Amino acid sequence: MIIFFLDDNIERHDYAEKVLGRQHLLIHAYSYDDAIEYLKLNNQTIGLMMLDHDLGDLREEDGHKIDYNGSKFVDYLLLNIDKSNYPTRAIIHSSNYSGAENMKSKLHSAGIWTEVCSYSSSLIDRLATSLTVQ
Repeated sequence: MIIFFLDDNIERHDYAEKVLGRQHLLIHAYSYDDAIEYLKLNNQTIGLMMLDHDLGDLREEDGHKIDYNGSKFVDYLLLNIDKSNYPTRAIIHSSNYSGAENMKSKLHSAGIWTEVCSYSSSLIDRLATSLTVQ
């Protein structure tokens, strides 16, 4: 399965690769720009998206501060990717509850099964077990 992992925390990527990378192909995006670049260059169907909300990328554009976060990425995904390439499932692993719920609502409205939970190594461990069973 292809697992798309968007998070600005390198330790989270390392652990996910160590545990999930044994049996799955992990696509690593460390920023909004990384994530968009991958989507533009690839049209593979992603089985699972693991998304963080807060990516630490605040930019000033036309005198306004714009947060290039996970919610902005979801907006791009839903507006620019063919529905046939939408992920089957998404996990929002953010401690920003309101941001995560916003992302979940957008993805759910597009027909993507989505859950929200805080990131932890036990989340990755549980996924390794449940994805192997499927």
